[in-house]
Amino acid sequence: MKTDARRRILAAAVAFTTVQTAAAAVLEEVVVTAQKREQNLQDVGVSVTAFSGNTMRELDMVNIKDIAAQTPGLVFVDSGNSMTNIVNIRGVSQNDFNPHQESPNAIYVDQAYVSVLPASNFQLFDTERVEVLRGPQGTLYGRNATGGLIHYLSNKPTEETEAYIVATAGEYSKQRAEGAVGGSLSDSIQGRIAGVWDKNDGWLENDAGPDLGAVDTWALRGQLLFQLGSDADLLLQVSNGDGKKEQGYGHTPAGYNDDGLEFKLPADVDFYGFGPGTDSTGYRDPSNDPRDIEVDGKSYYKPQLWTYNAIFTKDFGTTTLTSVTNYLDWKVSFSEDSDASPRFAINDGIDSDSQQFSQEFRLNGEAGIVRWLGGVYYLDIQHKSDFTAYGELGYLDDLFAVLGITNPGDIDGDPTFGQTLGLTDDLVSKWDQDTTSWAAFGQVETDLTDSLTLITGLRWTDDQKDYDFNSREFFAGTETTDDPSLQIWGTNSFKGSNDSSDWSGKLQLDWRATDDALLYAGVSRGIKGPGYNAPTFGGAVSGFDQETLIDYEAGVKLTFADGAARLNAGVFYYDYQDYQAYSFVNLAGTIENLDATNQGGEIEFIWSPLEGLDLMAGASFQDSKVKDITLPSGRVSDNSMPQAPDFTYNLLARKSWDFGEYEFALQADYNYSDSYYSDSLNTPVGEVGSYGVGNARVSYGSSSGSWQLALNVRNIGDEDEAVYHIPTGLGFSEDAIQPPRWYSAELLYRFQ
Repeated sequence: MKTDARRRILAAAVAFTTVQTAAAAVLEEVVVTAQKREQNLQDVGVSVTAFSGNTMRELDMVNIKDIAAQTPGLVFVDSGNSMTNIVNIRGVSQNDFNPHQESPNAIYVDQAYVSVLPASNFQLFDTERVEVLRGPQGTLYGRNATGGLIHYLSNKPTEETEAYIVATAGEYSKQRAEGAVGGSLSDSIQGRIAGVWDKNDGWLENDAGPDLGAVDTWALRGQLLFQLGSDADLLLQVSNGDGKKEQGYGHTPAGYNDDGLEFKLPADVDFYGFGPGTDSTGYRDPSNDPRDIEVDGKSYYKPQLWTYNAIFTKDFGTTTLTSVTNYLDWKVSFSEDSDASPRFAINDGIDSDSQQFSQEFRLNGEAGIVRWLGGVYYLDIQHKSDFTAYGELGYLDDLFAVLGITNPGDIDGDPTFGQTLGLTDDLVSKWDQDTTSWAAFGQVETDLTDSLTLITGLRWTDDQKDYDFNSREFFAGTETTDDPSLQIWGTNSFKGSNDSSDWSGKLQLDWRATDDALLYAGVSRGIKGPGYNAPTFGGAVSGFDQETLIDYEAGVKLTFADGAARLNAGVFYYDYQDYQAYSFVNLAGTIENLDATNQGGEIEFIWSPLEGLDLMAGASFQDSKVKDITLPSGRVSDNSMPQAPDFTYNLLARKSWDFGEYEFALQADYNYSDSYYSDSLNTPVGEVGSYGVGNARVSYGSSSGSWQLALNVRNIGDEDEAVYHIPTGLGFSEDAIQPPRWYSAELLYRFQ
């Protein structure tokens, strides 16, 4: 019963994974709860990639970026340790960095939804499994999951006493320590505490100030598992994370094409009359090294997260009750040098605070040929943000005059170009958004024959958002809010609310052709509710409507070569109505509703042809289209979705050798991405070129797994292509650069 109880508290997703033993990476049957009940992963018709905690350790995976590198169809953009953490699944993402926006790709941690997108980029530690589901998950998981979801599951308390520690040291003064200890506290109570600390110095050489890219973060998680008799469990979890990340952007000068979109200026083109390759104020980074920047302003990201989670399960024989109660408190302080140059020009900062409470009750059971699940869900999010944009008067006068917005001297009173007064025009924006959501859901699986199963699911969701936005402008310290003629950015005061109710659902057929072959086909409907933009650099508040996605999908799961190989593949066609399209203009992100389509698929292959040899390969392909986008010139165009490369692939090979009580292993992995755009306008300067990143690992340790020493190298080819370009609309882009080649050593020790 205790083993069954442990399994019931895991709300996992479907898994397609290799499971590491202490000696080697091998294939084995994996029990998962994709439909929130126990099933073999090859018996569930869902497109998914998952990694066990041991596999993640062998691959040196410590965050979502590492997971995306080996997951077809998943692109993750960390815009330089900043607020902009973009999770993209099959071309679907939320690029707006304002933290009141929710992502169409839901993040779950131990069955609890995490609404704050910037909070998704955290250190992974003491992890049992991470799972990525592709496609709408609107029936069982529900919340905004039109693109898919990522589920993180931590190691739970065990009856047996266990403890481990992992210490890492490397270049740029890299230091990382992870550890956990747990076991029985009494006959009916087990506990576990785990933590991680991660630190490194800056790797972005900054010629105008301290080097950037430094990280100093930590997190702790404590758990108690109560066995309430033979048929009930209560798992209590508390976690806390804190720290600081220093971020910095590269700078790319940009001109404007006939559509009014910025393009990267060649080094020999004098677009503005200040000299070849300069931006709209005459600046050009003198270095040709993307990791050698010039940033004078403070640039940092300081998040703090508390979560409290309670999972109760009770077995009634034919049915099981599960309750998941969660409270989350997230705070952040953020500052950015938005001009990405050594001049005191444009800076911004934000302080945000979100509290979230969620409660889910569900019942599941089976009767004959029918398996069923039903539940209700409640979510309440209280969000507050204070944002300040600082513009130096001399810089703004130069910039706006060159762009033809004002005449020289209109802002700073002196037509002399290049004058710096040190005085600023400040736009202070404050907004609150309260979100309340109710949902009821159910899913039924009916065996029509011994080999054919019909799956039907339905969810009804009611969302209400109350939004209050207010901005004030200060010119050289004097408030101009009541005098629009003195304003540069423009102020706004807005109150609004929306209430949307709609359904999501699923209709699918699973055909078990043989014991080793599953084919599935179906249609799903996913929804993501309406919301409001935050014009943090001036302008009016605009709202956007609910987006609706119809997903037509089919796939196959095969096991062959006497169980030594697996091949999983899927294809899809997305039909979007009112797709929430993101564009970035004049340093501000805006979401608008446009129709869109996307079609493509993924394939994953795992094979263990010889003892100690494991091979993995994956690929994704897609063709996305956002329809009828109006460009700045007025021309209407069909464009690609942001962060939606046409083709990606990933490869992994691992070979281990046993030498008595010891094991030696060599491993290499690689991931490649086609080019993609950073916004729905497909601004040329925002295009990220194709790139590939390889990693390698050598390990030696005991066959029992009690200790291991490993040497890792990340980005072995020192790829320096940016992963994100922010087209500001002001004659330059901000560039988030890949970390350099990075060597580190790791020691694992398990206490026995």
